[in-house]
Amino acid sequence: MWLMSPKGFVSIVRKDCPPDHLLVRARRRQDLEALFPGADIIEGAGTDYQFRARIPQLEVINVISRELLELDYSNHKNATEDDALHSAYSAVWSAMARLQDGKPRR
Repeated sequence: MWLMSPKGFVSIVRKDCPPDHLLVRARRRQDLEALFPGADIIEGAGTDYQFRARIPQLEVINVISRELLELDYSNHKNATEDDALHSAYSAVWSAMARLQDGKPRR
């Protein structure tokens, strides 16, 4: 699962972790830190995501729930203040828009 929050982008999978944990991966350290402060972040590990942390599943659920409960914006991209992250989200928006029948309105 990809979580694209205005705070950061992470990929969440069940891989290489205890049964009650999830592996949360990120391209940028600050994205993991923003969503999971205090996580024990592993850098490198020879994989495509440079940063990763094994997080208890309940904590991941709580973070996702908090993101939903605190959602107060009408436009996700505009709520993303980090310029690099905003640019990446815009590229994802464009890629996903191509899947839609008919042109999306901007």
